[in-house]
Amino acid sequence: MMTISSRAEYEAAIRRIQELGQLPEGTPGAETELTTLVELTTAWEEENAAQANPDPAPPARDSGTL
Repeated sequence: MMTISSRAEYEAAIRRIQELGQLPEGTPGAETELTTLVELTTAWEEENAAQANPDPAPPARDSGTL
């Protein structure tokens, strides 16, 4: 089974998903490839949340006053 093992592979898969989204409906093999890539990128995002979203909003700071 295919896996995504690096951020570079993840980014390449995202680019390919975008390319596949531009193809005419019914393009042979596109739906299967798209489904596979979406599953792989979703799994990678779940396992590597910090790398998938490298710039999360900082947590709100408590000023300590009431």
